[in-house]
Amino acid sequence: MNTNKTMVMAINFPFCLQEENLAHPFQILGDSQTKLDYMEALSREIHSAADDFQDVAFTAVKFAGCPTIMNADKLGMLLHQIRQEYRLADFCEVSIETLPNTVCVPLLSGLSQGQPTRFQLRVHSLQPRELLTLKVPFTLPDVQNAVLFLDKFRVNNVSMVLDLGIPGQTFVSLKRTLRSCLEMEPDHLMLQPYLGPKGQADQKLQRRMLLATDEYLKEQGWIAYAPGLYCKKECRDQFLSQLWLQGEVVGFGLDAYSCFDGYQYRNTRNLETYIKEAENCQQLIENPQSLSSEEMAMRKLRGQLLLDQQAAAEGYTENIQSEIDSFIHQECLINREGKLSLTAEGLGAFWFSLLNDAYY
Repeated sequence: MNTNKTMVMAINFPFCLQEENLAHPFQILGDSQTKLDYMEALSREIHSAADDFQDVAFTAVKFAGCPTIMNADKLGMLLHQIRQEYRLADFCEVSIETLPNTVCVPLLSGLSQGQPTRFQLRVHSLQPRELLTLKVPFTLPDVQNAVLFLDKFRVNNVSMVLDLGIPGQTFVSLKRTLRSCLEMEPDHLMLQPYLGPKGQADQKLQRRMLLATDEYLKEQGWIAYAPGLYCKKECRDQFLSQLWLQGEVVGFGLDAYSCFDGYQYRNTRNLETYIKEAENCQQLIENPQSLSSEEMAMRKLRGQLLLDQQAAAEGYTENIQSEIDSFIHQECLINREGKLSLTAEGLGAFWFSLLNDAYY
């Protein structure tokens, strides 16, 4: 590894309470012992890789998937282990994706030893009928109680994730959800396009909903800093921001994605293999691929466009320049005095492209 390098880290928890009516490609129903075995295997994998990253400062750590259905004390210990064995930047964001019905005093007490700094509530909607349609394992009161518990524990960075285009959702019900959401005073909002189990979605409607929501949130004083991402003050999602800017991430866990030093790969999806070989990282890696300098440059450009970094309009390879010209022709990008930025059309196009992102 290079010295004085910064990266982000993601720990994957593919277990779920039930098979949800969502587009997540990989979910596991497991019993209590299997979940404990998985947590122990995670600890071994994280420990075994620590020496390889001694010269790296991590700017964000994310527990992705459904970590809060696991043992809370074990989660807290795992976070504490990461803080002990890896170098985290002073401003490092430690975030946890969270199901509302799992937020309670035992969970927050167990996690406290790991000092999480951000909770991301997977809310989807605040309309009871839409939650029933999604068949999620929580209700509107669960969401409300989760916010109260987080406030009681003085969590200062709470994000809420909402879906656009849920079957039966209308512009009226969406606005009701947004109003109810803002009344709970979150610090960050993430809007995702709903994608059914068969990958079917009305993208035209979802795009209209995104633009309408974008306009409404800006009127309420929210900052739009990337497609579908909004914050108050400086509470941006540092994991995604740093991932898109740096283009590199180390992932731990089953099916975890990693990309650094010009290579990308995923860990195995075989649970038995993962638990058995967790400390032997080379035994977990599947389909490693090298990235060309052109591919890495394209990732950097994409990140700049996502975060409206005013990317340069020229100076790229012929293939990248051709792709830029194509986006301009499709009216997804605009060239203003040699700088590129997304148009309204591009905002929607890049928003949908994030569905294929490993950690959106």
